[in-house]
Amino acid sequence: MDSKLASAFVLVFAFCATSCVCTDVTGDHINVWIVAHTHDDTGWLETVDQYYIEQVQWILSTSTQALLNNPERKFTYVEMAFFARWWEDLDNKTRADVLKVIENGQLQLNLAGWCMNDEGSTTYSADIDQMTVGALFAKQDLNTRPLVGWHVDPFGHSAVTPSLWADIGFNAFGINRIDYRIKDARKANKSLEFVWRGSKSLGPERDMWIHIMDSHYCSPAECAYDSSLFIQDNPDLPTFKMDVIQQGEAFVAMARQRLTWYRHNHLLIPFGCDFAHQNADRSFSQMDELIRYVNSNSSFNATVKYGTLNDYAMAVNALNLTWEVYEGDFFPYATEPEQFWTGYYTSRPQLKGDARSNAAFLQVAETLYSLASRVMNFDKTSAYESIDDLRKAVAVVQHHDAITGTEKEVVVRDYELMLREGNASSGMVIADFLGKMISAEKPPKLSMNESVLATLKPGQSVPVVVYNSLGWTRENYVAIPVNRTDLTVTDESGKAVPSDVIKGNNKTYSARLYFLATVPPLGFTTYFIQATPSDNAAKTFRHSLGDTMIENQFYKVTVSGDSGRFTSIFDKSNGKSLQVNQDLFQYESAAQNNEQASGAYIFRPAQDNRTVVGDSKHSATLSSTIPFFTMRNFSTSPIVLATAYGQDYVDTFAVVTSNVGQKDFSTQAYRVDQKEWTQGHFAINYWAFDPKSLPAGVQAASIEVGASPSAMCKTMPLKFPNPFSGRPTLLATVRKSEKSNESYIATANDVNGQGATFNICRADGKSWTEKISLDWLAIDSSQDLGKPGIVHGTFPIQTGSNNTKVLRTNVTLGAAYPFYAPSIVALVTSGSRAYTVTVTQKYDKSSQFSVNLCNVDVLPWNESLTIDYLVFPRATVEYPVTPGPVKVEVSTGKYVSEIRQTYRDNYVQMIRLYGGMASDGGSSPDMQYIEHEFLVGPLDMGRELVTRYMTNLNTANTWYADDNGLEMQTRHYNQGETERVAGNYYPMVAFAYIQDMTSDERMTLLGERAHGCTSNVNGMLEVMLHRRCLKDDGLGAGEALNEDIRVDPKLWIIFSDKQKSSFLQHHLSMQQQFPLQPVFGQPGDPHAWNSSAFRTSFTGLANPLPPNVHLLSLRPYNASSNSTILRLEHLFEVDESDEYSKPVQVTLSKLFAPGFSFSDPVEMALTATATKEEANKEQLRWKTADSYSRQAFESLEDDGDTITLRPREIRTFLVD
Repeated sequence: MDSKLASAFVLVFAFCATSCVCTDVTGDHINVWIVAHTHDDTGWLETVDQYYIEQVQWILSTSTQALLNNPERKFTYVEMAFFARWWEDLDNKTRADVLKVIENGQLQLNLAGWCMNDEGSTTYSADIDQMTVGALFAKQDLNTRPLVGWHVDPFGHSAVTPSLWADIGFNAFGINRIDYRIKDARKANKSLEFVWRGSKSLGPERDMWIHIMDSHYCSPAECAYDSSLFIQDNPDLPTFKMDVIQQGEAFVAMARQRLTWYRHNHLLIPFGCDFAHQNADRSFSQMDELIRYVNSNSSFNATVKYGTLNDYAMAVNALNLTWEVYEGDFFPYATEPEQFWTGYYTSRPQLKGDARSNAAFLQVAETLYSLASRVMNFDKTSAYESIDDLRKAVAVVQHHDAITGTEKEVVVRDYELMLREGNASSGMVIADFLGKMISAEKPPKLSMNESVLATLKPGQSVPVVVYNSLGWTRENYVAIPVNRTDLTVTDESGKAVPSDVIKGNNKTYSARLYFLATVPPLGFTTYFIQATPSDNAAKTFRHSLGDTMIENQFYKVTVSGDSGRFTSIFDKSNGKSLQVNQDLFQYESAAQNNEQASGAYIFRPAQDNRTVVGDSKHSATLSSTIPFFTMRNFSTSPIVLATAYGQDYVDTFAVVTSNVGQKDFSTQAYRVDQKEWTQGHFAINYWAFDPKSLPAGVQAASIEVGASPSAMCKTMPLKFPNPFSGRPTLLATVRKSEKSNESYIATANDVNGQGATFNICRADGKSWTEKISLDWLAIDSSQDLGKPGIVHGTFPIQTGSNNTKVLRTNVTLGAAYPFYAPSIVALVTSGSRAYTVTVTQKYDKSSQFSVNLCNVDVLPWNESLTIDYLVFPRATVEYPVTPGPVKVEVSTGKYVSEIRQTYRDNYVQMIRLYGGMASDGGSSPDMQYIEHEFLVGPLDMGRELVTRYMTNLNTANTWYADDNGLEMQTRHYNQGETERVAGNYYPMVAFAYIQDMTSDERMTLLGERAHGCTSNVNGMLEVMLHRRCLKDDGLGAGEALNEDIRVDPKLWIIFSDKQKSSFLQHHLSMQQQFPLQPVFGQPGDPHAWNSSAFRTSFTGLANPLPPNVHLLSLRPYNASSNSTILRLEHLFEVDESDEYSKPVQVTLSKLFAPGFSFSDPVEMALTATATKEEANKEQLRWKTADSYSRQAFESLEDDGDTITLRPREIRTFLVD
């Protein structure tokens, strides 16, 4: 993604090679490993097909030939989606050449996933699946298994990744994109390499040794031969100067400088970038020259050679150093103070939802194939390839520029097409397998399409086969979209099944049929939908007076009669109530010129109290209109104080306001030396307030100044309406009634408790005839304004400007300021002339800020001055979707109840409970949640939509969110972060919760797609739902995230005590991620399926799995064998649950139902490409301070084929 960066490096070097004197090229011996590689995005700015045809095939072809040309060369490749396609196109001779360079270690596969997956929005199961697809290709076609991996481009790093990849058997793992401040600190203390303990539950056994790229994954400028840099070592070319000496010295100096960041004398230098080495022999030949020159020059005391990450890791491991152990993750990722890559957690929620739902559909296909292979004869190759379409589509969408939503729109459409086509081909296989399981002799015709219900006639029924891909019996309500309400459901015996039809409205959906399905583990149950003469729609009524409540056997939910909003949850199991005020808000996306915009990667809400106005475009004056964002509720024209913000330039400006209205105001900035300016970040700081709504100790007003027809300055007395006991802080800004070309400067003198005298001058030294006024604010010196981060005071400037026209000086506060980059308004309050004050320098949680001072005469001065200031945090711009009451509609069926809340067009949400109060409605924990569905979009332009749950829980601004749906991370709100909102956003891939600090009450949210989340207020949990930004954020996509579609994310809410919440979180999340799959038969006689020839129910397991064990995978190893990959997972973390966080045993020979059993289990590494024993033998051990080796693989107390799963352990088996 950073080919532009590589080009920039080359330009820098081109200058340095001819103009700089290179130093520090000698010293202790160093070993430099040149890792030639290419980073090939499986879709981003172009589709996968475009990238392959235009670039990747040439990279692979020319790099293979380059390796054949020189056996000392090595090359690293990652993305098997491209490699597999290239492999299919090769003739036998070229394939033999490829296998040769793989076998002799020249071509080494790194990672070998189908793609390089994201880490902030993918589930661990999808990550494992995509890695398995790639690893199986590498093993089965290329006879190789990678020993290392790296993620050089994902935008932040999850603690789950190293833990999972350790179970693959990797020796080491490379990462790159971590917060710039953390990387700088690790450079300084030589800790770019460490042992990462990613799992709190599995501890040292899943440790991984980590190498952080010290700068980036692209070639340094000193050796960027994969770009446009050339090396010249021939002295006989008079017009092409030989530069090998300069390049060699520059390279060694660079290497020695980088080695200061490490604890040893080995250095890994990446040689490549995005889609690098398309003419590999040329780039390798250039590097060959550099290597030869450096190695032949003994004064360098350096050895440079081609290598791989594995070569480097083995060399470092041989040093037997003791390594720091790190726990936690590397989110969020930031590259600058205003550049937090937290938008992609939510970007393109439709694609995120489609990726998740298709992964669940793939699980249905994989498990059915595996079961069918035990009892059926079928064309395995054809079925495998049909499923493979979806398998590879789901895998490629896990790519870090795919599911993240950071690709171009045309690429999104391509991913969606892959998923649709894969879904269709897999759907036919699913229907075929189920039909043959129902009746081998006369399989019924099945399909995935519910449209057969539209033509159903009275007396007919449509069989619905409901399949469960999980290892437990489930009792869930199945929802089917319909366009009619005359439907009921029965079971195979003709007994009525609990069901309701809920009618929607024109802003939601037509209607939905809900029915209760009880389905055995890894099996199916058949139901029958019938048309009846009567209307079976649930009662629907509009909300009127009083609160509205719906309830089931677990919860009672209340919606306010006044606001129409969600207000409380009552948990019937423990008799406790949760106050929860839920509402929808929209952040305004930052989109001003000359500032970091919010976009596909970056979440950055607009901020009030400062507006960037940029350069003056060849004038000394610049006028701007500034909206009041967060302060729009003025009933009259407010008081506005404004000060110029000039960043780091030594310029001063006079700022006046005009046309102050209830929604916006105008400003005019005038550079007092009458010159133009080109400061792209020149801004106006402002503070607006209603003078009628001030706290005690604060006074403000606007006073008329009038004209000054005969002089450039005018004196204006001010008397405070209520005298202060001492000198207050005084601030003021000149206001004009309308826009004009004149600018003015105001300075206050003789400030005391009674008042002050203002000296007001026209900035260009002329008299004036227009009537002007003065907005002023006075604050008692002892007054605390009651909000964090609002600081005011006075500061003396003891010296004048001597021989300079502009004095730059610092203003010191009483203590370190808690927030980053606040707004500051200031006024000079002493001096014989009028003085301008311009705030300069970004302000980063220090105890001072800088100002530029200049008098109206633009001349040096020698008098002492005083500055009065007000420092305040910039307000985030956000709006409620609907400020007033929302429209409420309630549908209450016997078993399903729904509250629909319409905020306005395109903004609707529904609260739903299942089971009702009826005794036959179901009392399983499977229904112990509140479903919160949103139908939102297209959003307003430039808005980012969130749902916010404000509760009465005491959470101390702490919340908990998952890494990839596997293990939880504790998150703390950092009010001092440079971006207080975006910098405190974290991934919520599957769930997040808040918990009371003094009790065990917990509110948990489960999501069926990835979101960003935060908690910046005590007791609050916020989740982002959708984004539509105005501008590109400048990080590569090249287009704004203007996604004008409606999406339908669902959150499940759990409220209970800690122990029960923990169980429900895991149990229900699996059901949300892998919903029951309905498959439809053809309309016909409801008795047709009652014959003994039809099997209407089935289970593939002998017994349900224990509640803390999840059947993670049951998928074919390949199409040509009967081998199957079986993965079992312990769902709970260590110490999470008193009952379920314990080791649990499963007997493999008794796992499956008779006739479906598997035999000869062999335990494998995670991707099933090596036995666990083989992987254990090949792995390096890394010494840590607690003396643990990284991959201990402690002996488990297995008893024959009865295996033990420890908390959060995944075990993989290959069975026949």
